[in-house]
Amino acid sequence: MNQFYLYHLSLGVVGAVWGLSAVWSILADGMSLPLGLAGVGGVGLVVAIVYELATADPEEFSVGRVSFGLVVTGAVLTLVGVGLELI
Repeated sequence: MNQFYLYHLSLGVVGAVWGLSAVWSILADGMSLPLGLAGVGGVGLVVAIVYELATADPEEFSVGRVSFGLVVTGAVLTLVGVGLELI
């Protein structure tokens, strides 16, 4: 898979999980400032990634190997954490 798409998909996964987790907590426990900010941040990250995917040129994408690895590893660990939470 192209690094451009994998990198942005990974960031989108983290943003979606972060935003959805905040929304679920708000629905269960009520609104609070930290949950509201987390929800806005997660949704904002997803919107930014969708915009980047729609407008950026994959050929011009450049990110360091360490940054790329950390973002992808973070997304995988986020999904593992959600999976463990749902069990």
